[in-house]
Amino acid sequence: MKLKLKGFFVGVMSFIVLTIALVFIGNEFSISWLTLAYTHQNSESGIYVSIEPLMPVMIALLASLILEYVYVRHNSKKISNKGF
Repeated sequence: MKLKLKGFFVGVMSFIVLTIALVFIGNEFSISWLTLAYTHQNSESGIYVSIEPLMPVMIALLASLILEYVYVRHNSKKISNKGF
């Protein structure tokens, strides 16, 4: 159970770090699909809200899932080889 909990924290931390890094890179180098843009327009006809794009979040989520899987699998092989 400890290994799965550690794997969860590895996944969450990598998601946070990767999302921040990708958004920073997108803002620094003006890469439009790596920036988080928020648009809010309040007019007489209604409210317009746009959050675009979410590509850094999707990339970070996919990478963190892969990293968590590799981390848990690699460490479970180490534990099984030691005989614990």
